[in-house]
Parts: sequence; structure tokens; C-alpha cells
Amino acid sequence: MSAKILLVDDSAAIAQVVIPSLKQEGYQAFHAADANKGFALLKREKIDLLLLDIDMPGISGLQMLQLLKQDEATARLPVILFTVHAEDKLKVQGLKGGADDYITKPFSGPELLARVHALLRRSRDQGDVQRRLEGASLSVDLDRREVTAKGKRVTLTAAEFELLTILMRRKGHVLTYRALSDAMSEGGREVTSETLYAHVKNLRAKLGGAAGAIETVYGTGYRFLDE
Repeated sequence: MSAKILLVDDSAAIAQVVIPSLKQEGYQAFHAADANKGFALLKREKIDLLLLDIDMPGISGLQMLQLLKQDEATARLPVILFTVHAEDKLKVQGLKGGADDYITKPFSGPELLARVHALLRRSRDQGDVQRRLEGASLSVDLDRREVTAKGKRVTLTAAEFELLTILMRRKGHVLTYRALSDAMSEGGREVTSETLYAHVKNLRAKLGGAAGAIETVYGTGYRFLDE
């Protein structure tokens, strides 16, 4: 049976483009114009992937994401965020909130379909994209907070574990120093560029032969390279 995809976006123009594109690819596609209608549809249908707009009247996309992740029934639902914002801050908020990917408006149909296909494949291969991350001889169990590198158990600090998971969730994408620092700064803890550098250095040392997966993009930030 084809995957069921729900688009929650108040833009009729976006829906008129996205829904037919998804159906043409063989997906079962649904549209809700706001968060409340989205919640109602999630109760009626077993949705496999959610496309969620950040900016909506009433309950925003980020607020809806937070509520979904607090509910056991929807906590592991794969989510791609739609945003018109170029700033790292909102993207980081979404990723920290449990989103798996984001795409910036305006976007092309082929780009969206590629993201959808990739996330559905990861979800099916791993059983649950939120509970386990894989790549470059690394395996991260998010529930047990365990990391193995080339088959060997690695003990990481909380900050190192958080840094690794943030990078792995965005494989192939360059995350700026500022984005990573903001993502890891919370609860009164501030992560400066110097602190971030130290965390990366220590993380690489502990990952041993798998350390090359974390690439330095000089003058910009870091990127996780999958094999």
C-alpha cells in the first residue's frame, strides 16, 4: 500500500501544487489548512509522513510539532517542515523539536519529492527514524543514548551526544557554527564557538576511525558525511 502523506499548510496555492505532485508519484495525499484540521485528520488516518508549514495562523507549525512529539501516538511520525525563513534559528528550533528535515519556500517539485522519498525510505529501513540514526559506520540509539563506532561502544558526554545527533539528522548539510551553538545552548548553558570547537575535537577523538564523518567546512561550520 502506498504511503499516506499529510500536508498541513494554510496556503491553498501550495496545496494545489504539492497534493497533485504527491498523488502523481503514487502517494495517498491529504491536506489540512490549519493545525486543528491536521490533528483531526491524524486521528482518522494512519499517516506515514507529515509536511508541516511553520507559519500558520492560530497554532503555528512549531507549536503543532511540539504537541505531536508529546503524544505517544504521533511522537515518532516523520516530519518535514516548510519555511520561508532563511535564518538558522527557526530551522534549528524545528530540528530540536523533533523534525527530520526542512525545505525552504519556494521549492521545486523534484526537490520536495526527493526529500519525501528519502525520509520514507529511512523510516522504513530503520523502523523508526526518531529512535535510531545510522551512517558512516556509526549507530546511535536515541532511546538508550548509546553510540557505536565501527561496531565498538563509545562513551560520550551529553553535549557530545547532542552534537553528534544534530549533525547526523542533517546528513550532507552544512550546519553553521552559529546554528550548532544555538541548538546546543539551552537551560542557561551557553555554547560558544570555542566550546563548540572543543566538543568537536573531543567527539572526533572518541569516534576513532569513524571521525572522518564529521567534516570541517572552514569559515562556515561542520557537516556529517555519510558513506
